Amino acid sequence: MKIIVNDTNIFIDMHCIGLLQLMCSLPYEIHTVDFVAAEIFNPEQK
Repeated sequence: MKIIVNDTNIFIDMHCIGLLQLMCSLPYEIHTVDFVAAEIFNPEQK
């Protein structure tokens, strides 16, 4: 099992360059804090 721990800046950068969806489809477990996950899944935050 491979685990990647990311912070907010990584998610923002990947979204800005259009690679967030691709990163999330990789065969890894991606973990972050609840605060970051709440921002990503909130449509108003995008």
